[in-house]
Amino acid sequence: MADVPYADWFAYALRFFPKGKDYRIAELCSGPGRMAGLTRAGGFYTVCLDFSLATLSATEGERVCGDVRRLPFTDGAFGALLAVNGSVNYLPDTDALERYFSECRRVLSAAGSLIMDFCPLSRAAELHGRSFQALDGRVNFAHRFNAQDAELVSLVTIKSDGQTSLHELHRQRIFSWRQIKAAAEAAGFDTCARDENFNMPYAGLSPMVSCVFVRRT
Repeated sequence: MADVPYADWFAYALRFFPKGKDYRIAELCSGPGRMAGLTRAGGFYTVCLDFSLATLSATEGERVCGDVRRLPFTDGAFGALLAVNGSVNYLPDTDALERYFSECRRVLSAAGSLIMDFCPLSRAAELHGRSFQALDGRVNFAHRFNAQDAELVSLVTIKSDGQTSLHELHRQRIFSWRQIKAAAEAAGFDTCARDENFNMPYAGLSPMVSCVFVRRT
């Protein structure tokens, strides 16, 4: 979305990048590659990966269509990985979460960092029954949270020309911090940081949680 503070997110992530710029970065579940655009502008060679070929067509630079549970990259290919906008919540279960972290560790070089965010249970519960608009009303989000299944279902309505509306149903698995931390550490990561909203001020709903994991050498 146009109002997402990507520059502030990048400033947060930059603190945890390895020193120097002689390594590659990948933005996982990149969508249109907003973060990748910032890392490239900062002098980093960056690859976008997304499951949607149509979405990747709107990005620039090197792009790869693939699944984060089976990353199509060689071992140790990247010095840092970015995964924002709650992309980890699109994994269906804890088995997929474990594969995700295992693959992230595999493609990171020694002491490489994974900078990501996720939607916590508190935020998902507060989203239940709420609707929000973005981009001057052109996009509407309507949320339902099933606490028993830990699933957040969001109906996204997009007005493409002021008349025609497109509808997308997004299903997100809401993992606890305990589940995420356990999966990361089991895969061979150490927890480096855990912050609310990339250390930025927030108001209203409980914030997204940003976290940094560093690959054990």
